[in-house]
Amino acid sequence: MTTPATEQVLAAATGSTGGLGKIATVLASGVIYARLDNTGFGRTDHVTWRVKCNKAHAVQLYRSRTLVDSATITLASMADGETGPILQGLTNIAEDTAASASWAARKYYTGGADDTADAVQLAALLNADYAIVTAGTSVADTDKLVITTDEGAHTIVAAAAADYPNSKYGLNVTAGTELASIILAINHKANVTCASAAAGDTITINKDGKDYVFTGHATTTTAANREWDIADDDTAAAALVTCINDATYGVPGVTASASGAVVSLARDSQADVFTLRSSNSTRLATATAGGVPGVIAAATGATGELSITPVWTKALTVTEAGDQLTVTDIDTPGIYATSELGVVTVVPGTPATGGEKATVIEAQTGTGAGHCACAQTTLASLAKDGSATTGVADNSTTAGTLYDSSCYGWDYLYCGVTNSDGADAATIVVAATVY
Repeated sequence: MTTPATEQVLAAATGSTGGLGKIATVLASGVIYARLDNTGFGRTDHVTWRVKCNKAHAVQLYRSRTLVDSATITLASMADGETGPILQGLTNIAEDTAASASWAARKYYTGGADDTADAVQLAALLNADYAIVTAGTSVADTDKLVITTDEGAHTIVAAAAADYPNSKYGLNVTAGTELASIILAINHKANVTCASAAAGDTITINKDGKDYVFTGHATTTTAANREWDIADDDTAAAALVTCINDATYGVPGVTASASGAVVSLARDSQADVFTLRSSNSTRLATATAGGVPGVIAAATGATGELSITPVWTKALTVTEAGDQLTVTDIDTPGIYATSELGVVTVVPGTPATGGEKATVIEAQTGTGAGHCACAQTTLASLAKDGSATTGVADNSTTAGTLYDSSCYGWDYLYCGVTNSDGADAATIVVAATVY
């Protein structure tokens, strides 16, 4: 007996496959483009699309060689309290007071310098997975965060004194200072502290079985020789960073950064495991990583709030214990946002390369009419597959109407659905089954 093919729900208000096709209602005369990834199917596989809509609508099928889904969000003096964009069915809100711009409530700061600054804030919110608020005065061994990534669970726990290599943040009576300590605990990486390094002192990073040896020099930095200037502690740290990050002579898969005399070393991917050792534990003290690899924590600007955004981990969940920490899942599944000159561009993906990809991108203006313009840019890169089916009546009392297409070796198939009602929004479901 042949096993029935499984239907994928690619666009729906609720119940989409993996949550990657979540949309709001489709505005009057609006259109969505739902994508089927065909890269794992054969050239002659058959596809049945199912489209359900509670308004008159039109359906057009498309093909594409590449993943082309995209939408732009242009900000123009968003006013305090205006909503927009509504992205993937989630409403984002402009907030002109930094301390009140709570990411947990999907508020982004719009009281900055200009639209470009506002767009940076919006993109950061859209890329974050979690918002965490601390009330301060945590209780040791009670208040903790469990952050689970591709590498398993990492526990960040409150303690009487901070111990970042051992994943402990410091208790404090104020939310602000405790927030800063939590961020340091999550972001803690393997590091080197420069303290009057001498010429000839070495730092060795072993990566993929190879030793990369960096040697202190009294006066100069020469990346080709892996020599770094140790004139003073801050200079030494900056010079070591230059050598480690050098495209030719540095350490592949490792990115260094300096804060004063301390050099921190971040892995660029899960596979980029390394060890660190020093020729002198006093002048060049080293510490192992105690934070959570693959994520970055940052203060959002709202009172007592930080965000956690994936850098390379594909899996990310955060839970809390105790009563002083509040964790909110703010993920917009399967989308990645970038910003430039007041415009946010949204595409399928995540900050982590190879993560899940949304099967539809829907952006709406909200109440910020004239201040938030959303444009669907997917169509420009699609090739039509046959003629449109127009004048389709409301079929919401059934499971929908079926449409057939074949893969023919194209990597991606799309189903475009237009709400033909000029006055009211439509509830739409798009699904596909491959045989």
